Amino acid sequence: MTQQVTATFKTRAAAQAAVDSLIEAGFYEEDISLLVTDTTRGSSFAIKEGDKSESYEAVGAEAGSILLAVAADDDDEEKLAKRILKEANAIKVAA
Repeated sequence: MTQQVTATFKTRAAAQAAVDSLIEAGFYEEDISLLVTDTTRGSSFAIKEGDKSESYEAVGAEAGSILLAVAADDDDEEKLAKRILKEANAIKVAA
């Protein structure tokens, strides 16, 4: 059963490092999502309005500027994703 692992980040660089590490570890790019506030969207990413669900932006804004979610297919992938996200200086990691 697929489990979503989420993490919040303060900077684009930290979030990008986490994405790169997840892909390097074998996670598929299409299983990784980044959700950002309007401020972060304009200043740190080339994301146009309407590209991501507006309803999730407040979640990222509460704990940091960027919310990252990755799909883990089993317990081992969940543990690996959590470790990678923590090593990338996530503010908070949850599953």
